Amino acid sequence: MADVVATLRLLRRWRLDPEHRPSGGRKWWLHILLPLIPNLLVVLTLIPMLGKTRGYLMLYMPDYSWIALVCGSFAGIWTFLRTGLVLRALKKS
Repeated sequence: MADVVATLRLLRRWRLDPEHRPSGGRKWWLHILLPLIPNLLVVLTLIPMLGKTRGYLMLYMPDYSWIALVCGSFAGIWTFLRTGLVLRALKKS
């Protein structure tokens, strides 16, 4: 959730003051690829939920299962949504 708030504040600042928008090759590394790393790590929690152990995990570790499903799904969706929003904002510069 902190990433969502931070990203929306950053995009708002870029919209209000276009001079703060990054330019050059570093913008891709700092504003697109680097923030994707934590999201992709959270998405990796979905791997056990997609395999054969899903039934076991849902039965014996329901708290882990639901947290992995909710957080992993949210992180996967936010990864694509965030990338699209940042690309759109950087394209305007």
